[in-house]
Amino acid sequence: MEHYFSKKPTSIPKDNTIQYRYNSIDFKFITSSSVFSKKKVDKGTNLLIKESKIAQKAKILDIGCGSARILYLAEQDGWDVTGMELLKVLADSVKKATGINVITCDFLKYQPGENESYDLICLRHVLEHLPDSVLAMTKIRDMLAPNGYALLEFPNTNSPDLKLKWFLHRNNICKRKFAPEYMPHHCNEFCKEAFEYLLKKTDMQL
Repeated sequence: MEHYFSKKPTSIPKDNTIQYRYNSIDFKFITSSSVFSKKKVDKGTNLLIKESKIAQKAKILDIGCGSARILYLAEQDGWDVTGMELLKVLADSVKKATGINVITCDFLKYQPGENESYDLICLRHVLEHLPDSVLAMTKIRDMLAPNGYALLEFPNTNSPDLKLKWFLHRNNICKRKFAPEYMPHHCNEFCKEAFEYLLKKTDMQL
């Protein structure tokens, strides 16, 4: 009787594909009719996957997370999620409604833990509101895990809509009226070239 230790097997193996998902990571195994597990992942392989670094939950930090809708969806898909907000009342509301950990802090003053790192750091329409963009990007770089990514959204000053807006404003064609106590809230603005310069200055890549 043949088995997988046979030196000169004569039977034709029949390969089978096993799909396996753990912590939002999809695995695919090719197995043969001559092995122990033909239709499902065996206990030993299952243990190796769960204990391996690749199968650990990816970590995401959303700075200026607001209602944490992105974090909520990410958590449903298996991410280890953390938010950061300036407003304590908003952070407490998110924690109460979703159970998601939200740090109440000014990111520029935040001191991360010794081993604190994230696979993905998000700033959606936040960077332009921070007075020190070099410090912000430096802190993001230092908090990223190896091969981590930063996802940033901000207005592009070279976009057609902003160019039109500023043209109308400069020529007094259309000006918005603001209350006397209004304070401009964009500390810095970027086009692609300006953002690339910022990345170069902080040793990051687009």
